[in-house]
This record gives sequence, structure tokens and C-alpha cells, in this order.
Amino acid sequence: MLLVVFGHALIGASTNFESTQLSRFLLIVVYGVHMPVLFVLAGGMCGRLIVQPLPSFTRHMLSRIVWPYLLWSNLLLATHFMLSEYTNRALATYAPWRILWNPPAVMWFLYVLLIALLIRRALGSAPRRIVVIAGGLFLIFPYIYEPPVPNFRFVGLFLLASTISLTDLRQVQFRYVVWICAAVAAIMIYFAWFEAREEINGYPADQFRYLPAMLISPVLIFASAKALTLKRPKSSILALLRMIGRHSMAVFVLHILFTAGTRIVLVALGADSLWFVTLTATCLGLAGPLALALLARNLRISSALGWQAN
Repeated sequence: MLLVVFGHALIGASTNFESTQLSRFLLIVVYGVHMPVLFVLAGGMCGRLIVQPLPSFTRHMLSRIVWPYLLWSNLLLATHFMLSEYTNRALATYAPWRILWNPPAVMWFLYVLLIALLIRRALGSAPRRIVVIAGGLFLIFPYIYEPPVPNFRFVGLFLLASTISLTDLRQVQFRYVVWICAAVAAIMIYFAWFEAREEINGYPADQFRYLPAMLISPVLIFASAKALTLKRPKSSILALLRMIGRHSMAVFVLHILFTAGTRIVLVALGADSLWFVTLTATCLGLAGPLALALLARNLRISSALGWQAN
């Protein structure tokens, strides 16, 4: 989630200031990592959910995904429309019904996650090889033919991750796997730095050559988190990451308002540094949602806002 906020802060600031090779490189790296990690985590932890009785599964989908999606998609869309004069991309009309097939801004994540969960639920107790084949097809197909839903390849990543238990993964000694992934990451970094010499067209790290990054980045993030937990279990950094994780939904749906708002205000005040705006927007994009999440918890309205703490 930290990478999500930083990435959106950087890509927003890059529209107001001249981008550099370093800023474009970081965008490719961040966008090649953050969503794969989120979908792998979601897929790896969906085991208990997908086997729940249908009424319980339905209630969970409605309260944890459908309701937050509908509520915050409309609020983000309305805010974007009202502030179109100041945003990077103007919104000509306010058509909230379009969110049923056209997720606004960052909300595509919940839209695709819901589809992934429904597909995994439909596969039920199918043999692992069937789920793996389905995951592979969903992962590769969007590179061949553009699907109607954006970033549909993450459904495939979710399905593949659902075949691996995170509990089992913690018990595996996979140091050699980490080293292999690190070697592949070095190649991906080279590609990213080379590509960052020119302006980026479209979604960063969207090309087929970055597919290996989608597969290795969760392993490297997982290994880094495990190392940090073992070496510094009481560190302040780890405590902050845990807080962000517990309130990930609030951070996810709110951060874009804080990052964009911070950028608009700073630019209006005369800020002329890409990195100052990016880092300030990142900090407030985390601090603002976390403060509101804690306030909502104290007021006992988290559920109504779709922010149940994890």
C-alpha cells in the first residue's frame, strides 16, 4: 500500500513537472510491483473465504468489496467532476452509473478483485492443475487481446496465488528461489532503466517483457518482510507498515484525494520541485487516511464506510 500511495503521488506530480529518467524508472518499478503483490496476497489468503457457505460468502462480498466500491467510486467520481478545473484530467460529465462497467481511477482494483474472487469461487474444489491452467490463461490472454476490464491479467495472478498457501510458504526454505528472483529482478531493472530514457506511454510496466516482474516481485517483497520481521520485530518501520496494513481499505480509497489535493495546493503555492511535491503528497496520502480511519473506528462508523480494519 505504501508503494501504491508513492506511485500515485509521483505519477500525479510528473504531470506538473518535467519528469526525469529516475522518476520514470521509479514509476516502472513501482507499477511493476505494487499490484502484483496485492493480488498475490489476496489470492494467497482467500482459501477460507471461497469455501464459506454461499450466504456468508455473499455477505462478505457485499460488505467488504461491493459496498466500498459503490460508495467510494461515486465519491471519487463526484469529487473529480467538481474539481475538474484543477485536476490533471478534466471530467466532462458526471455519470455515476458508468461505474458498473467502467471503474473510476484506482477503484479498478476492487472491481477486478471481485471478478477474481467470483471466478475462484466458481472453480470451487477443482484440482489444482485446473486452477493453475485457468490462472495462466487469464494472465496471458490480456497481452494478446485487450479485454473490456482494465488490468484483467491480475485475475490470473490471483488464481495462481490461490493455489499456494501462505502458511505453507512460511515453512519453506526458499533462499535459492529468492536469489533466482533477485537475478531476474536485475534484468527487469535494466529494462526499466533503459525504457525510462524516454517518456512513458500508457500504464507503466504494462508490456509483456515485464511479466516476470509480476511473478518475482511478491517473492522478493515477502522475503524482505520476513527478514525485517525476524531481525527487527519491534522496529517503528514495521509498526507503521502493520498500521497501514490494518487500515489498508481506508488508505486505498482515500489516498488519491490527499495526494491530488496536496499536489494541487503545493503547485498553487509555487512549489517547483518534483520530489518535494511527491514526498509531501506521499506522507499526507498516508497520514490523512490513517487519521480518518482511526477517527472512524473511535466513532464506530468504520463498517458503514467500508473500512473494517484487518
